[in-house]
Amino acid sequence: MKKNLKIKSSILIIGNEILSGRTKDTNTSTISIWLNSLGVSVAEVRIIPDIENIIIQNINVLRKKYKYVFTTGGIGPTHDDITAESISKAFNLKYEIHKEGYKILESYYKPGEFNKGRQKMIWMPKDAKLILNPTSGAPGFIVDNVFCLPGVPSILKSMLGGLQNDIIGGRPVISCSINLRTVESEIAKSLTLVQKKNKEVEIGSYPFFKAGKLGVSIILRSEEQSKIDKCILEILKFVKKKKLKLLKRTSMLYFAYGSNLNHFQMKRRCKDSKFIKKINLKDFKLTFRSKYRAADIERKKNSTVVGGLFEISKSDEKKLDIYEDFPILYKKYFFSYYNKNVMTYIMPKKTSFKYPTSRYLNTIKCGYKDCKLDIKYLKKALIQF
Repeated sequence: MKKNLKIKSSILIIGNEILSGRTKDTNTSTISIWLNSLGVSVAEVRIIPDIENIIIQNINVLRKKYKYVFTTGGIGPTHDDITAESISKAFNLKYEIHKEGYKILESYYKPGEFNKGRQKMIWMPKDAKLILNPTSGAPGFIVDNVFCLPGVPSILKSMLGGLQNDIIGGRPVISCSINLRTVESEIAKSLTLVQKKNKEVEIGSYPFFKAGKLGVSIILRSEEQSKIDKCILEILKFVKKKKLKLLKRTSMLYFAYGSNLNHFQMKRRCKDSKFIKKINLKDFKLTFRSKYRAADIERKKNSTVVGGLFEISKSDEKKLDIYEDFPILYKKYFFSYYNKNVMTYIMPKKTSFKYPTSRYLNTIKCGYKDCKLDIKYLKKALIQF
């Protein structure tokens, strides 16, 4: 049996505004969560200023050290946006207008609005591959193993979905949390012993202050659920012995109707998720749309959407937000089920029907089996063209 090789990446945050504290970095979290779901771990993050030689030096070190490098910031229209030119020099490539990028932005802006400042956004290293931008038009780009993205969090988030085919990952990293009403010093020795016996599980403890009381969150990370489960049992054993209070996780109800019906895929994306039962959402119909050919639901009287009801944690919700490209591609919709709020995702832009890819459709079909749903509802949704 071949040993699974860990795929490692790095993130390079470029921008004086981050270093000065004027702008808060949220892109690291967004990229890291997304990469972990693809089986790629983030091994290093650097924050550097908008200075050409510093950008070049860091790019040349990181691109040789890691499988993938992600940069954020410095590809806009202003004088201090120098990332694209710096990367051209790092790779010894000509810095020039990207013809395809020029056409995209020329058609995006109204006549007369595509000025010299905006044209700067399509100056890139020669033969760079574009990263399409569904939010504001201006594309990012890829050179070899370096992925250059904008610094604006909502725009960056919307562009990640289009990169999945460019990333070859290993096994997805699974994580789990245990929250205790205690202090770190009380569990430090016991937790160290658990870590020594379980070297293939990354264990971290993080203090928190909530509702006027101290607590500790223990985070377990591994590529194998069975190894995490073993650690949990060992931790719960000393928690019981020390008579520590175990805090319940805040959970919510989620309605899946597309690929998240697939139990394996749902568990991989949402570690805390638990399938409860199959349910029907009345006066809605299932369809497929957008450039991703993804599942969506829309109101239609006397129609029914079948799906799965899951219990998820707040951490799971954040991961789903990234996967579903919330709030760009999907928005959240809440409905009542036996006096309990249930959340699902709905596309605000109701574009025309697009038949899903065979791979995506097969994932959904497996989900219908997992949740014991009647396949006739899916077949009906596919006869819309």
